[in-house]
Amino acid sequence: MENQEYLVDDCKKDKELFNSYLRALILPIIFLIFIVVVFYVAQEERKEIYNAFINGEEIICDNFIVSKKLGFKFYKNNKYRVSDDKNSFILYNCISKKTE
Repeated sequence: MENQEYLVDDCKKDKELFNSYLRALILPIIFLIFIVVVFYVAQEERKEIYNAFINGEEIICDNFIVSKKLGFKFYKNNKYRVSDDKNSFILYNCISKKTE
């Protein structure tokens, strides 16, 4: 009888240890998946804004309307920075009028 109680107690301890290890693995994995999804969505939004500017659509950067029609063009060394020789904007910080 004592041996059986000892086995039950030992089994409970092993189960608790397994569950604690499992929780310790699952939480970082969920956090990592969340971070990957956030970065993926941000990258897609950046592509959308970049493509909108290339297609000649208007985008909003710091309360300015920016488009190729208004004389904005890409910097020579940076494909995500646009300028009209007075104002300079990074496309990552802009908003497409479609996504408002």
